[in-house]
Amino acid sequence: MSKQRNGLLERYLRTATRGLRGIHKAQVREELESHVWEKVERLRVLGVPEGEAVRRVLLELGAPEAISRGMFRVHAAPVLAGSSLMLALVASVAIWLGSQTAAQVAATR
Repeated sequence: MSKQRNGLLERYLRTATRGLRGIHKAQVREELESHVWEKVERLRVLGVPEGEAVRRVLLELGAPEAISRGMFRVHAAPVLAGSSLMLALVASVAIWLGSQTAAQVAATR
């Protein structure tokens, strides 16, 4: 398997991992690229030229934007939801502490 740099594959992977960050992006890209090359190799054994095999595999996988949305839901959305929950918790505690302080000030007057 030659795994030569393929512009079409590079663009596909870049689009399919858009919105992901750090380790999630690297893992998804690596897994997706490995999957593509496995399928390309199967087609190459059947005599399909590498460029054509890559094109066929990418068509079979579907739109990279759809993969990107799915991967974002799986990898990034839970992180964002957790961050939102933490922010809401911190805001609630700050409001509660503010009301407690105001009540104490009023009680001392």
